[in-house]
Amino acid sequence: KTLEKAVQLEPDHISTYELTVESGTLLYDHIEKGRLQGPEEEKIIEMYNHTIDFLTAKGFVHYEISNFSMPGYFCRHNLNYWDRGEYYGAGLGAHSFINGKRSYNTGDLEHYIQSLSKNELPVEGSEVITADKALLETFFLGLRKTEGINLEKLSASYGEDIQKVYEKQIRELQRAGLIETYSSSRGFGTSRVTSSGNNRMRLTRQGILLSNEVFIRFM
Repeated sequence: KTLEKAVQLEPDHISTYELTVESGTLLYDHIEKGRLQGPEEEKIIEMYNHTIDFLTAKGFVHYEISNFSMPGYFCRHNLNYWDRGEYYGAGLGAHSFINGKRSYNTGDLEHYIQSLSKNELPVEGSEVITADKALLETFFLGLRKTEGINLEKLSASYGEDIQKVYEKQIRELQRAGLIETYSSSRGFGTSRVTSSGNNRMRLTRQGILLSNEVFIRFM
């Protein structure tokens, strides 16, 4: 019913997320005390599969694990994250990613105001992303998109043959039916990637359901 009502509003974009029950909330308290019961994992999977089938039948493109849009209305904000694009965060607790460096502002309001009054950036911490970590991030963030990643471009960008770097993981995940390779010009494929064959890799429907387990394999 929620999806039906959402579609009736004729939005160009719909994001769907599993509710995270946060500690300290009334809902969390009710569940902990047995007053309410959250859905079983099997039910969550059923709802997610229904969401994909329902929205795609209505013309939405399932372009990222949790996001659907009408053609031409992909969220540039979201895609910037999944493509490891740069962004600047302004405000309390805001995060930034500029020139290969991640940083985050203090979450303490008093400290934040004091820093600005001294013409200092209210940055609490930062991390320079190494080449190895950048490759890893590009890999699993790109797999969040249903079109997956272009293995040839990724290999060229980092100067490493991605298929060799992650050969064991790719084989195991293909065998488990969690990822598949395909040609961006020929459609789907299941053979190993070559320069003239399958040049993209993405999660299967089952892989999307177990995406966190897939990502962990590459970490």
